[in-house]
Amino acid sequence: MKNILRKIKAVILNRRFKIVVVVLAIVGGALWWYTNDSLSKFIAAYDSYEVLAGVQQNAAYVPGATNNPVRDQLNADLGQVLGDKTPAKERLARAAEGLELLKQLNTQVDAINTTGEPVAGAIAAFEAEARNPGNILHRSVMADLVSNAKVQMATIQTIRGLSYKANFETIQIFNRIIAEKGQLTDKYKIELNNDIPAVEEEFNNRQNAYADLEKNINVMQNAFDSLGTH
Repeated sequence: MKNILRKIKAVILNRRFKIVVVVLAIVGGALWWYTNDSLSKFIAAYDSYEVLAGVQQNAAYVPGATNNPVRDQLNADLGQVLGDKTPAKERLARAAEGLELLKQLNTQVDAINTTGEPVAGAIAAFEAEARNPGNILHRSVMADLVSNAKVQMATIQTIRGLSYKANFETIQIFNRIIAEKGQLTDKYKIELNNDIPAVEEEFNNRQNAYADLEKNINVMQNAFDSLGTH
């Protein structure tokens, strides 16, 4: 009788063990599916962000690009306007042309702001996915991506502001030349020379912002790659 009871008990325990194994397998499979599904949703949201952020980044580079034909022509006009040997008539013509070019440049700067709202929405979307409980194992990396994306937007807005300021100051130069009927007076030369340190500082600030932008792009790419998405 005791042997029979032992056998029955062994059978029951064996069945319980199998049930536990099956339950654990089901739970483990469900967790695996949930975490992978959560990661996939984050990746999809981040991919959408990257597309929109790329558009905004390109817009930020255009106004200050060395191969920007509008910028190149503006620099040529500015050089002639500030040249001592430029005749007053040509200086006036160059100043007028420069003002028209600056309208185009400001339109290019406007494009930076136009692209901002979609990027902000994309950041909010992948930030929401980062908070998903299924992404707990990747939470630190995802949080860094969110933080860096916001820094990226702030840097681009800095570039935008500095670009508008540089354009405004150039407009002031052209307007002054037109008001002086094409003359570059000694008084105005002194004023311009006094402004050189401030202008150089603004130029350096914008170049530093571009450098920060490039650095942050690389940091974000490396962080995203660490998720094992490629």
